[in-house]
Amino acid sequence: MKRDSTAGGLAEVGTRARMLEVDGYDGMWSGELNQDPFLPLAVAAELTDRIELGTSIAVLRGRLAFYASTPAYRGIFELHGWDGVNEELTVLSKAGRWADMAGLITDDMVDAFAVVATPDELPGRVVERFGAILTRMSLSLSADLDREAAADLVRRIRLG
Repeated sequence: MKRDSTAGGLAEVGTRARMLEVDGYDGMWSGELNQDPFLPLAVAAELTDRIELGTSIAVLRGRLAFYASTPAYRGIFELHGWDGVNEELTVLSKAGRWADMAGLITDDMVDAFAVVATPDELPGRVVERFGAILTRMSLSLSADLDREAAADLVRRIRLG
């Protein structure tokens, strides 16, 4: 099993990346909430040798592109006015051009299919978006969110 963590803020990213690498972490992911996600990774890359670096939303974009490449998603994409994107993603997937697919997923598409928020913002954003109709959700938490904080977050989401 790989062990990852988040990058944190720009001011401490270099120190954090070195610490994570020394502590045996496999990866560090930069969020895309308050800053360009790639700048912290450039700093971290300069100061580390082996740790995997990536962006949280860029990973999400790839996941969404994979799902959206299936014909079953065509109607949803047409409903949102994204005609043709689903078909283009299907062609790219059949050609094995997985890396090119994430680039077709726009910010509007991310917003349509995912709730991206900090732990403090998440309960309110979920309620705002789904109200009482939400019965199940997949929750991807930061690896450095401790068990107690994660349990509290889940409790706050359930309370709505």
